[in-house]
Amino acid sequence: MAESLWRRVFFPSHRPPRPDIPRVLAITVSLGDQIFYRSLRARGEWDLVITQSVPEALRLLTSEAFPIVLCDRDLPGWDWREVMARIVETSPRICFLLTSRVSDEYLWREVAMHGGYDVVAKPLEEGAVEHTLRRAWYYWKAEPPSAMPAV
Repeated sequence: MAESLWRRVFFPSHRPPRPDIPRVLAITVSLGDQIFYRSLRARGEWDLVITQSVPEALRLLTSEAFPIVLCDRDLPGWDWREVMARIVETSPRICFLLTSRVSDEYLWREVAMHGGYDVVAKPLEEGAVEHTLRRAWYYWKAEPPSAMPAV
């Protein structure tokens, strides 16, 4: 279906997402990270939506499908564990990626133990972020394991 004329006139920089482009929700208050995500979106390989607010992110997750969430560890007024728990509760299959200046085995285990997918080291680097996003996307697209038949 063709995009309506008013959207093309009033929002010329907004391209409608193609169905084969993965949707990613990024939650960050960091201006540098937002600029990074916008440049990633501009390349056309990821339909990246950026928000600075956890309540807004939760609202988006209940109304739109996002297979991947990138969430900054340092959100003012929020503990990342609480944010992750709410997001995973809203969308159990979601690939939750925590972005953090601290990136070690302990943090990765904690993220995985709480239902997250991976930790992305900051400062964000294009190659590393794209690699992690691609892995998360392939993981999400894979069929969930079917239940074992009762014996």
